[in-house]
Amino acid sequence: ASMHLPADGYLAVLGALLAGSATLSPFATAAALRISTQ
Repeated sequence: ASMHLPADGYLAVLGALLAGSATLSPFATAAALRISTQ
């Protein structure tokens, strides 16, 4: 916000990355556990 960038667009991108990682992390952990147990 100190630089003249639109903060709402930055927060939208940050929120989208957070939501994407939150939805993809269970599948990643399940795949890692499945690989480690084999």
